[in-house]
Amino acid sequence: MTNPNYTPAAKEIRKKLSNWDFNKQKEHASTGETASRVSLVDPFLAILGYKVENDDVRHEYTVEVNSKKLKVDTVIIDGKARLPIILIECKRSSVALNDNHLRQLREYLDWVPESKMGILTNGLDYQFYLKGQSTPFLTFNLDTVDQLTLERLGAFHRNNFNFNEFKSIAEEFYFVEQFENGLAEELKAPSSDVLKSIYKRMGGKRFDEKVETKLNELFNSFSLQGAVDKLRESESRNSKLGIVTTQEELTAFSVIRTILATSGKVKPAMLDRIAYRDFKGHFSIIVDDSQTKAVCILDFSGKKVLRIDAFKAELEEPIEVSLSKYKKEIIDSALRYLA
Repeated sequence: MTNPNYTPAAKEIRKKLSNWDFNKQKEHASTGETASRVSLVDPFLAILGYKVENDDVRHEYTVEVNSKKLKVDTVIIDGKARLPIILIECKRSSVALNDNHLRQLREYLDWVPESKMGILTNGLDYQFYLKGQSTPFLTFNLDTVDQLTLERLGAFHRNNFNFNEFKSIAEEFYFVEQFENGLAEELKAPSSDVLKSIYKRMGGKRFDEKVETKLNELFNSFSLQGAVDKLRESESRNSKLGIVTTQEELTAFSVIRTILATSGKVKPAMLDRIAYRDFKGHFSIIVDDSQTKAVCILDFSGKKVLRIDAFKAELEEPIEVSLSKYKKEIIDSALRYLA
């Protein structure tokens, strides 16, 4: 998300979250679903601009299914049509969200034809789903809301929310996910057409069974990592993509990996899960190649800034030394996703 119209809302959300001591509500919220909703979900929705007193939010929304009346925990009402556009399934804060909870939410979405989106939450963890999807396009925990999530919540804020615009965020996520899944499947078992194309780029002429077998043997994580390194180097020199991974950003990534590697708490297998993703305007160090698991975010477009959730620090030259000052914060942030 780079739409500047959402920036004020994202800043407002960050400020209100930092002023809200929701940890005091956790114990009460763990006593039941209603307690979780009252103590955690309703205040969070209010931070996003949705309030019961304005009839933005309704609880125990009744739907009729096969002559039976069932109740959805919470719905968000469409401002114009006054219809339940978003359904929210709430669980107690002490319960981990699971597939059974998702199945229940999806059933509700099927039962309410006006609904277009669902949110599954225990008051601390949030999962946003487009109707008909089984994978959340936005996930976060209130303890670890990063900058990218704040920008998306800025788009979700009542003052900005337009379903079709917000839907595009979800569709972009699903498209990228499907692409990455498809690419992974192709790399695990490359087709003859792919191997033939690669062989042609190698300067090969006669593609036969012997060549195909040999190329198949080369398809492994080590050779693919070497190709990815070459691709990243090429991208760093190519400004046509609109995103340029600079040497400074790559250096910062290397420094952060070194900080984690020397911490003693991050095992080698964990370190392999650390990667980066470059965006217009910021550079994220992530876990499991997931943009929702940001260890930290670096912004080198103006003043050099390090962000870890609500924490923000200006960096000075040399970057290597400056980043090392925040070793504890970086390690603690990474361990939340690696543990």
